[in-house]
Amino acid sequence: MVTGKIEVDRWLRIIKDSIAYSRAAVEKEAEKIADLSKSYERSLCLSDFTAKRIKKKLEEQGVDFWIRYLGQPYHFTPLEILKRIMAKREITRQEAEALIKEHIRFIQEYVYRKPFPQAVDEWSRRKLYWIPRERIEADKSWKEH
Repeated sequence: MVTGKIEVDRWLRIIKDSIAYSRAAVEKEAEKIADLSKSYERSLCLSDFTAKRIKKKLEEQGVDFWIRYLGQPYHFTPLEILKRIMAKREITRQEAEALIKEHIRFIQEYVYRKPFPQAVDEWSRRKLYWIPRERIEADKSWKEH
């Protein structure tokens, strides 16, 4: 941020390592959940957005599993979008650079100034033009109670 230069290749290398680590963690987590769930008739597992990948691994092991998402809607941050794309397919340098720049703006303009959940809410309201304003205000007033 200080120099204004973006080393796209370095970002992509770090993100690829992060994705590999995340995949290994999901494997390990799914094994642990499958093992623990054998002892119970019914189990509950709280997870982040890796739940879909955990579900796939558990189903491969014959574990009955369903997902319920809380806190909807959640809009992925630029870095989360970049990671999701890279986990599914090759990304062009231009796409990666645009998302990295947006991530840096997101950090500078929102995260430095507010707690992360508020930063994501405000970023979503300002950047994601397709979200109806009435929905945003209803979600905001609900969260304040």
